[in-house]
Amino acid sequence: MVHFNFDETLILIGELGRYQVTLYILLGLLGLPSSWQNLSMVFLGGNMQFWCADEDSVDGPPPWESGDYKGFGYNFSFHANGSSLAGGSPVGRCTKTVFVNRDYYNSSRFPDVVNSSDLRIEKCHTWIYDRSHYLSTIISQYNLVCGDEWKISTATSIYMAGFLVGVVAFGYLSDRFGRHRTLLSSLLLLIVSGVAAAFAPEYISFVLLRFVVGSCSGGGFTVGFVIVMETIGPTKRMSPGVFYQGWFAVGIMIQAGFAYFVRSHIHLQLVQALPVVLFLSYWWIVSESPRWLVTVGRISEAEVLVKKIAKINGRTEVQLGEMVRRFQAGEVKECVTMEKPNIVDVLRAPNLRSRTCNVSFHWFVISMVYYGLSLGSGSLGGSVYINHFLSGLVEIPSFFITIFTMDRFGRKKVMLALHVFGGVACLACTPLIDVPNLQPLLVTCAMMGKFAVAANFAVIYVYSAEIFPTVVRNVGVGAGSMCARIGSLLAPQISRLDTIWRPSPFLFYGGLPLIAAILVFFLPETLHQKLPETIEDGEKFGTLCHGDQWDLNDPYVAEAMKKIYPASLELKKTADCPGEN
Repeated sequence: MVHFNFDETLILIGELGRYQVTLYILLGLLGLPSSWQNLSMVFLGGNMQFWCADEDSVDGPPPWESGDYKGFGYNFSFHANGSSLAGGSPVGRCTKTVFVNRDYYNSSRFPDVVNSSDLRIEKCHTWIYDRSHYLSTIISQYNLVCGDEWKISTATSIYMAGFLVGVVAFGYLSDRFGRHRTLLSSLLLLIVSGVAAAFAPEYISFVLLRFVVGSCSGGGFTVGFVIVMETIGPTKRMSPGVFYQGWFAVGIMIQAGFAYFVRSHIHLQLVQALPVVLFLSYWWIVSESPRWLVTVGRISEAEVLVKKIAKINGRTEVQLGEMVRRFQAGEVKECVTMEKPNIVDVLRAPNLRSRTCNVSFHWFVISMVYYGLSLGSGSLGGSVYINHFLSGLVEIPSFFITIFTMDRFGRKKVMLALHVFGGVACLACTPLIDVPNLQPLLVTCAMMGKFAVAANFAVIYVYSAEIFPTVVRNVGVGAGSMCARIGSLLAPQISRLDTIWRPSPFLFYGGLPLIAAILVFFLPETLHQKLPETIEDGEKFGTLCHGDQWDLNDPYVAEAMKKIYPASLELKKTADCPGEN
């Protein structure tokens, strides 16, 4: 039986025709709500000034208000060790100043001068918030102040943990029950959990619902990406694959716009969740992945769908003749029964094990820096909305640069250059972080780092899909993606290090890419190389023993493979490889 390669069918029915372009736009739009949810804590957890609001406090009004505070018009001073302290003392944030003798508080008469022995400092229990910038955030909703600030970054980490679980869980469900059904299920659950999170009565329920939101956001966007990539032909996948991340960047820019007008965290969450209702129409608009139908043996359904795709793409029945013959001849059965290796097989092979760890570290670093810079746009000074918009805008040209350079200079050189450029840009932020007059330069350096890491995200997607053998390609890319999610999970905690020393997060965002740049030298180049198919191919890939191993005895396969891998780029086997004649 001849092994059936679905890429051959895609070449016949159109690799990037009207059907694929329409599907690309429809599923690419899923990147908008996914980006909104991933970075929503920039605004949901936006910083708000606070002041003790306990009734028995005598610290006076908060600095952003004037006039009486809670009906009290105190304008006195008290003495402590000979120094005069004003009523608006800094201790009024997390603590309060109260009279030792409560009769002072209850009396309508106050002394002109109060001795320090008449006062004491107590912990504050209620607060008022400056609502001139945000009407409300989770800080004011759940009082995440005075020792509870860690809950803000933890909420983001829990969301990212949900994203990680969603990628794995919905990936498994899509393989088990189909891409189409899993995609719609994730969208429906995203709507329910997103709306529920807006009305969460306390912190625990909020973070648990955000965990579910993260799972659905990660699962839905990933499954949509898989459907698109499985439907586009082999020679046309790179550019759409790179630019698919552009939907995420567009979402960031749009989010900056509506967050500017929607200053309540409850309303903002609703604005981010409710538009997903429109995507439920995909139940009727978007079809199942034909490649998945072939894989699970639903051949008749796959045949109907590929005929539909061919018709939309304008392909003739003559061109479809050979494809239909191969379907009817049952030459796809080998795809269903063929046992596929797993991650254990990858880790047993020395070269593949080393490359898997190497590539996974790149995923980890790129994702951590990407989300660290994205979520930290509000800490750069200036307008958080402008900074957030710019962080999305700089990603757009990065994709064009990636497309232009990867096929000219190779994956390794581009990845190396981006790591170095981004690392140096982030390190340049460290001396600028506390210099107000240099805030525009700080934002510029941070955006240069974001440009580089966004471009590298596109490179690592392409490179990972090429470095792993076909039989474990999904496993290898999945392992890297999981490491990326771990990096995004840790990014909020790295950002919290600025409470110890303000520039410290940028030391991580700059130092780790430079370490990753060194590791690039230990990876093989994949440009213009025939990609590995088996575990054995993967072990030889990048060595003198790597060569052309296509079985070209079948003229139909030979013709299709020549379109996928031009003959001028094919490598020949090396005669002196061990075990080969």
